[in-house]
Amino acid sequence: MATLELMFVSAIRVLQSEGMGVSNAGVSDQFEHAAQDIELEDYAHELASLPDLSEAAVTNLDYTAPNVKNPELSEERQRKLIAVLKQHEKIMIAS
Repeated sequence: MATLELMFVSAIRVLQSEGMGVSNAGVSDQFEHAAQDIELEDYAHELASLPDLSEAAVTNLDYTAPNVKNPELSEERQRKLIAVLKQHEKIMIAS
């Protein structure tokens, strides 16, 4: 563990001496995050595909649709499937 710590300290000293030499005098220790310069216009093509959430819209799920009904299930199991889907309805609508 001591060897690892000594290697780390040595590497930091090298980085500091190279980065803060005479040529970099007066340069502050600041980092500019590139993502801060991205404007919404850069994402216009993605924003266009998002739904309009300015108005509340009611989502109704159709539990009699062909993609919900399974002819291989018994009536009891189909009823249980629909009950589980209704129980998790808010999750399905949110995603």
